[in-house]
Amino acid sequence: ATALALTKVPLVNSSWSENVVRVYRDIDIAVAVNTPAGLITPIIHKADRKPLMTISRELKTLTERARAGHDHAEF
Repeated sequence: ATALALTKVPLVNSSWSENVVRVYRDIDIAVAVNTPAGLITPIIHKADRKPLMTISRELKTLTERARAGHDHAEF
């Protein structure tokens, strides 16, 4: 739902940089995962281009990896 909303309102998927607003082309969604080491935020890249089932599988895998203590660079 978030990815679809960002396609409809692209300015929300942006950041302020110096004197301009940078609107991002890709819609990446980060999800906070509680781990013994603290919160980790794995990212579902290009979420707007993926079916819900794919997002669900990726989220499950990323959550399991985060809770297993894998280095965040592996996400």
